[in-house]
Amino acid sequence: MTGECHQPLEHTDIIKRIRERLNDLSEAHRLLADYLVSNYERAVFLTAYQLGQRVGVSESTVVRFAAALGYEGYPQFQRALQELLRTRLTTIDRLRGASESLEEHQTIFHKVMTVDIEDIRTTLQELNPETFAAAVDALVQARRIYVAGFRSAFSLAYLMGYGLNWVLRNVTVVGQSPADVPDQVLTAGPGDAVVAISFPRYSRATVDVLALARRQRARTLAITDSIVSPLAAHADLLLLARSNQLSYYDSFSAPLSLINALMAAVAVRDQARTMQALDELERVWEAYGVYAFPRRKQKGSE
Repeated sequence: MTGECHQPLEHTDIIKRIRERLNDLSEAHRLLADYLVSNYERAVFLTAYQLGQRVGVSESTVVRFAAALGYEGYPQFQRALQELLRTRLTTIDRLRGASESLEEHQTIFHKVMTVDIEDIRTTLQELNPETFAAAVDALVQARRIYVAGFRSAFSLAYLMGYGLNWVLRNVTVVGQSPADVPDQVLTAGPGDAVVAISFPRYSRATVDVLALARRQRARTLAITDSIVSPLAAHADLLLLARSNQLSYYDSFSAPLSLINALMAAVAVRDQARTMQALDELERVWEAYGVYAFPRRKQKGSE
């Protein structure tokens, strides 16, 4: 990435900050600090009210504690815990924490869907329009495009590569097996674009793909969740999407929405080319009976 990145407060080491200020905290705040240091894998999922209940203090005390550590409020403090600590959590930790978070009266589907909606809203608010436009340019102008994502993120990589290839016809989804990576990515070079997609707990193979592409002087794009993601160091363009973890499995609602936006933007960049490419595909699909129902005829067409 080009330009200087100043690390925001929420990405500093919170546990270290708590320990450094422990002697200056009030008795109630010290109780919170002791609980957080020993139980961060559970606390990261809790609301201010739930955290207060665990420790035996009021919700307002929890909010003041977050402010005492230098945060604007509890939401920023909780985001900092999530950003910094979730890479350390195993799937068992996530499920244990999620169970505690969901023990309120809200139904699970309401809680999960509400968080997904908030992830998309936050991603939209934080997305840099200039970076997004530059990513679309890189995809449209690329000689060849490689899309890589492993483990659960392979679903996102496959969908992005599949959708882009409808229009651009020059997209390769890097094999699902990391063993296939070197042979495929070594063909990337100047004039090509390599997109890597990964979210906590970040696949090492995906990081290696982007690092190799950078060495090959290809244009590198990363779709991930944070500026402290290991993909960031190898990305010319960094697109961030929220991916909160309320269960043992990552939520990809916001990353998927971001990918949908990229594909839509690529499609409208050259509408004549897009319409021609899609019309050719429709003819092939009809010839081979790919779909159960044929496409609808446009009004006025024969």
